Amino acid sequence: MLSAAEPAALAASASAPALIPLPQRMECRHGDFNLVPATHILADTPSRDTAEYLAARLRQSTGYPLAVDVVPKAHARAGSIVLTTQDAKAGTCAEVYELVVAADREVY
Repeated sequence: MLSAAEPAALAASASAPALIPLPQRMECRHGDFNLVPATHILADTPSRDTAEYLAARLRQSTGYPLAVDVVPKAHARAGSIVLTTQDAKAGTCAEVYELVVAADREVY
């Protein structure tokens, strides 16, 4: 885990994921997620615009079709990217996010 003072050191690390904005805290585990042409982006209704933006950017750089499915409650399924405001922590600013990558299970 990283403290708030460590983001600059992490950014300089060759093994660190390239995330923008750089998180204040990150816990790295083994495994990876492979973006493939069949990957779906699942989003709840409030996250629809963000999902469409992400899909457009990824389509441009990969050429993959990357379908966006908008559902009332977005739950992960294998091989999918989920964008949701569900269970967001109250009182946090708009820039707060949580990124979970799970190669071995679905995340709910």
